[in-house]
Amino acid sequence: MTTPSEHLIVIPGEMDATQLEGAIGKLRVRVDPPLAPIAFQLWDCFDQSLRQAGKVLVEFDNRFLLISGGGGCVMQSAQRSGNFVSDLESGPVKQGLRKVPPLRALLETGAGELEIRRIGVLDSLQKTQARAVVHTLRTEDGVVTLVLMQRLRGYDKAFAVLETALKHLATAKAPVIDAFQSIRPNLACYTAKPDFGFGSDTPIYDAVTEIIQGLLDVARANEAGIVADHDTEFLHDYRVAIRKIRSVLNACKGVYSPDQMNALNQSFDNLMAPTGRLRDLDVQEMDQAGYFEIVPENLHPGLHLMARAFHKQRMADHRKFAKYLSSRPYQKTIRALAAQVSEAGALEPGPKADQAGVRFACKMILKRYKKLQQAVQAGGKHASDAQLHNIRVHCKRLRYALELFAPLFPSKGVKPVLRSLKKAQEDLGAFNDYVVQQDALQRFLNTHAAKSKADSREIALSVGGVVTVLTHRQSIARAKSVAHLSRLGSPEYQKNLRQILTAPETKE
Repeated sequence: MTTPSEHLIVIPGEMDATQLEGAIGKLRVRVDPPLAPIAFQLWDCFDQSLRQAGKVLVEFDNRFLLISGGGGCVMQSAQRSGNFVSDLESGPVKQGLRKVPPLRALLETGAGELEIRRIGVLDSLQKTQARAVVHTLRTEDGVVTLVLMQRLRGYDKAFAVLETALKHLATAKAPVIDAFQSIRPNLACYTAKPDFGFGSDTPIYDAVTEIIQGLLDVARANEAGIVADHDTEFLHDYRVAIRKIRSVLNACKGVYSPDQMNALNQSFDNLMAPTGRLRDLDVQEMDQAGYFEIVPENLHPGLHLMARAFHKQRMADHRKFAKYLSSRPYQKTIRALAAQVSEAGALEPGPKADQAGVRFACKMILKRYKKLQQAVQAGGKHASDAQLHNIRVHCKRLRYALELFAPLFPSKGVKPVLRSLKKAQEDLGAFNDYVVQQDALQRFLNTHAAKSKADSREIALSVGGVVTVLTHRQSIARAKSVAHLSRLGSPEYQKNLRQILTAPETKE
């Protein structure tokens, strides 16, 4: 870890230490010969959580250096059991990465050679008054320099003079992340929620086609990560993108011709179908990790047996799905579909294709809200599991519609409506997860052939303990869900939603 007396300055390009001469008054700069170059790697998540937070993670010489946007830095050992933040040793870097999504793996986003040299600032008596270690990171695309300054006790003035001179070289107004962009200029920026350029005067045909194209690009961006099996979020994002496309197609009847709509629905149904089993196993493995925390240690042996069985099945299903994604038939199908939705006019328009996007979306969103209201009223305070699942589906469809067609509406109005909807969906999702987990555990008991009666007994005892806790949590989630659903049906929520849906037309 860096000590409080150290400070980092990031300089775009290569630093010429001789440029400091004359900028530090009567002091003199001593530059030591560079050490032998060593390899370095840059790390971030696929969704670039660190870049978006203005941070940079560098690994070299078995150490991690985490740089923040303000120029602060911390360092710790790079020893780890895996590439998730939870796999890192405890230390300041792990602490600094605490906001990285726990299901996202750290991936190498760049690499090159690092040259280290030390410089000293000397007075007329050749006494060192300030020190710095210069790290020059080189890739095929560019260079960036990190200068780690060290303050020496009693020489604050020399430190301040050196810091001022280095900041002048650094053009300090540029964000730290921009300096690193020069050594990885081709790093693609990924987002699971693409920005759409359509507006209220865009025909609904063009708006829907742009949405489908953008979401299909998101799905395709996750293919390589699914095959490599970096983390489970690649498959999750792939599925959500396809699910949103299917939801849009379901909501926008008449935008394309009936034959075209049927063909698109069939294509995206075919893409989604093979993903279900692997996603179920991903979720089951994630759930398994939490089971050890909710039951006593004497029930852990059965959990270990069950975890090994789930993992074995999950690895087999992943190999099968990865082979499918890499296959020629899949690649031919997905490329043809991508080409079709990106080619202007290639999708056969329907009778409502020329309607203004905003008017079409207003009617569609209002219709979806009414279906949600009907589902909530049908369930009431004592809704069954099936009714709550149905309500959750309608919440999801309404949320997708509001998110995807958001460019048509005032952002200040959409955000609070979405916030309430998201909270209700999260509570319903938690309730549904507890139901699904219990079903999966019961199915495992009924179908898994243990190696011995002793193993069967251990697994049964563990499952019983887990189900008891899950049942209790399910009842709590049910109560929260019902409370939030009542808010979605409140006059205030209806008023806020209707204001959004009428505002665009009022402006025209």
